[in-house]
Amino acid sequence: MMNQTDLIYKWPEVLYVIEGVKPVARLRVPKDKLIHLKNFLLENGVYSISNFTKGDPDYLYISQDEDKVYKAHMLEEIKDNRKLGRLLGYPECCINFFCTHSHLMNKTSEELFLYSLSNTHRNPPYPFYTNNIVGHFGYGLISHFPCKYTCTESIKLGKKYFDVINDYSPDLAHRIKQILASPILYTKHDGIFLFKEYSMLSNTSFSYNTNEIISRFDHSNSQIYGIIKCSNNVKFMDKNHVAFYRDSKLVNTLKDENINLFLFK
Repeated sequence: MMNQTDLIYKWPEVLYVIEGVKPVARLRVPKDKLIHLKNFLLENGVYSISNFTKGDPDYLYISQDEDKVYKAHMLEEIKDNRKLGRLLGYPECCINFFCTHSHLMNKTSEELFLYSLSNTHRNPPYPFYTNNIVGHFGYGLISHFPCKYTCTESIKLGKKYFDVINDYSPDLAHRIKQILASPILYTKHDGIFLFKEYSMLSNTSFSYNTNEIISRFDHSNSQIYGIIKCSNNVKFMDKNHVAFYRDSKLVNTLKDENINLFLFK
């Protein structure tokens, strides 16, 4: 059974709703954690409703206002993304961005955060408050797609949420910031790599521990994974262009439209 701190580390939006800084939240919760989480919410005056698909909940909607829980569920069912986004407290600019681009996800294999990146007209690093890519690994401050990684409203929201976590537990806030500031390499065909133990050498380069890389896929036959494991530092050259080094010796460069290095601080 998860303790309270681990529960909030996994689903920080639970704390946002309890503290009243987020009106409604939508969580992905595995079935084996559902009863424990719902009991915790009930003890803290938070209503919840599950949306089940094939035995597991697609989403758990939570709020201090019972009517808003049912409204969020209903808006999800009828696919009214604009009204649902507003109910969830997302910035209007990001709601517009999502409504404009979400249909493209069904036509291509691109992920929506790549549109956020292409809309960001400056080189990294970006504020860690807007890092939603770590959602692939079950983390994050914000749950929406920012219209860009320098979105002022998303940064404000992320800061507000981070302050709530920091007031609850400075140690937990430190753990969350550490994961959110981690460099992430996105590859279309080889998956996503998070460099968990790293040290920034400059705004555009970092060293890393080859034993502390998180990925969700099997990379036994991946050329890129082989390059990562043979190296120990990376330099951002340009969008879609990164260089890997072993100490000061160049190992390889990756230059491809399907390669993106995300740097946050």
